[in-house]
Amino acid sequence: MKSPDDRVEPGEEVLLVGYVGLEETPPVGLWRAALSGPRDERQNLVEGSIRSLPLGSVIIEPTGLGGYLSHRVSIFFGLPANLEPGVYDISLSGDKDFLGDLIGASLGVGVDAEWPNHYEWALDDPAIALLPDDARVVGPGFEVTAAEIRAGNFPNNAAQFMLDPSALEEAVVETTTTAGPVTVPDANPQRIFTAPLWLILLAMLAGVAFLYRKRDKSPPRPADAISYELESISK
Repeated sequence: MKSPDDRVEPGEEVLLVGYVGLEETPPVGLWRAALSGPRDERQNLVEGSIRSLPLGSVIIEPTGLGGYLSHRVSIFFGLPANLEPGVYDISLSGDKDFLGDLIGASLGVGVDAEWPNHYEWALDDPAIALLPDDARVVGPGFEVTAAEIRAGNFPNNAAQFMLDPSALEEAVVETTTTAGPVTVPDANPQRIFTAPLWLILLAMLAGVAFLYRKRDKSPPRPADAISYELESISK
């Protein structure tokens, strides 16, 4: 499990989120979390440190995904205001048959996290909204930043790592409808055919209208009238 914040402070509220592969969903309240620490540079508890501070029950939710993403694990708790700065451990206790390979978490209180900006989460986990832009969400065959996810730039195999794959289609639609203005390609031969189809058709219609008017030898009309005509034809 990891916090969206690489560094938390004493007295703050903390959200931890993680994923674990389980064959079945354990009963509610079976897993509980406790905080201990801080640790010294040799990973030993320092003198006077907290041995086991209960934090409450861990929420375990099935995701419908396979593998390591089959269950989402989370807990929300408040830190004591008098904690000493350092790295603390979040340990889990419960039925060993249900623990799987989830081993808890480490938490930097008043100091930076041990593994900053690295999250093995589903690509559309709600907590991604809390991540900084440069945070990296990683999985088999992909690594994307939180900023890329928020912009709708998902990897090719994204659907199998999303809680709601339909959000992928919505992201594609939104990206298409909010795209910036079309730019005319330059003289580079490799880009000469990159203009959208509607732009090519509009240019052809403009040429037909120009030849027709030249043959008709009628006085030219204002440019805005021509634009209106072409727009009507294109519809």
